[in-house]
Amino acid sequence: MRVLFYYLYGRGGGYLNLMRLLQAMVEVYPDDEFCLVSGQVSTIDGFKDCANVQAAFQTMPLGKEVKRAQLNTYGLRRIVRSVQPDVIWSINMGPYCDLGIPHVMTMNNAYQVTSLDDLEAHPSGSLHLKMIRGFFRQSLKHTSTVIVQTETIANCLRDVIGYRGRVSVVSKAVEADDDAGFQPLLDSQRKLIDNGLIPNAITFLYVSDSKPHKNHQVLFDAVGILQSKGVPARLAVTLDRETVIEIGGDRSEKLIDDGHILPFGWVDKAQVKPLYDACDACVMPSRLESQSSAHLEAMKWQKPQVTIDLPYAREMCRDAAVYADGDSPEQWASQMQELMLSSELRDRLTQAGLKEIKRYPKSWTEMALTVHGVLEEAVCL
Repeated sequence: MRVLFYYLYGRGGGYLNLMRLLQAMVEVYPDDEFCLVSGQVSTIDGFKDCANVQAAFQTMPLGKEVKRAQLNTYGLRRIVRSVQPDVIWSINMGPYCDLGIPHVMTMNNAYQVTSLDDLEAHPSGSLHLKMIRGFFRQSLKHTSTVIVQTETIANCLRDVIGYRGRVSVVSKAVEADDDAGFQPLLDSQRKLIDNGLIPNAITFLYVSDSKPHKNHQVLFDAVGILQSKGVPARLAVTLDRETVIEIGGDRSEKLIDDGHILPFGWVDKAQVKPLYDACDACVMPSRLESQSSAHLEAMKWQKPQVTIDLPYAREMCRDAAVYADGDSPEQWASQMQELMLSSELRDRLTQAGLKEIKRYPKSWTEMALTVHGVLEEAVCL
């Protein structure tokens, strides 16, 4: 099978996960041919030594949205004529017109399908996002199958967007420990964990970037409540000190100085599991997700978790988490304190997590097999 993989631009954990998936597929199917269409050198360079991969790098002198419009209207048509693929596999956005071959879209951007009420929190603004959603709807008209990560997003695609085509639910994987190449925490990271400012502290971990919908403020306020009660709770975040202060103000700065907030900054994937191992529990207050790795990692690596009380989180975690209102620091503080006080609750959540994680792919190779099957089905339709 000849696959045209189209992903113009990506970043963060979602981008890294897609690259791991693509790498697994390239390795598992050496007889397939893959043509990568991307505007990122990092995407192209990651596959330059793969014999079954060719690349079509796209420069973006006028910006990625202009380039996307050019590609999705007529640029991809030229590439298809040259490469002669059996199927196009796009990420989040595909061609705006019929190119005469099946098109499968992996849709991991929850903002493209959720209620319009959720748009205000997007960092690029609601006007820009409404424009993107319009282009997304146009692309859906020429999509054979959409791959999503959860039934919650599948329902949004059908009910909010009105898509009536084929939808396949394929969960993301948590990288197998043997394949991940984990390394010990850096000295600076270990020093932050072992600062000794709060004796007998319980450390909660939130692995996330700083986008507004990630809802860090509710956690900073909850930690402030616990600190005022003398509860030895700490919050480890993958934000740097400046970003924490930008979000939480002077009060968050004091919580950092007093040892209640530990600002790690962005953590390389090699240190992710060691960071989980160094913490006691996880928190996840994000208001909007397609599927969060944070939930999967907490369950796989046996950490109890407090998460936001929203449908996407309940679908993923079921009985492996306790839930709190995303607008109530008091609820978060209460649930965190209950978790600290009850070893029975922690054990119950951990065991439930080990049960739930069995529903998800155990490796990127396993996920690659499933996605490849969806591509094959589209070709055969």
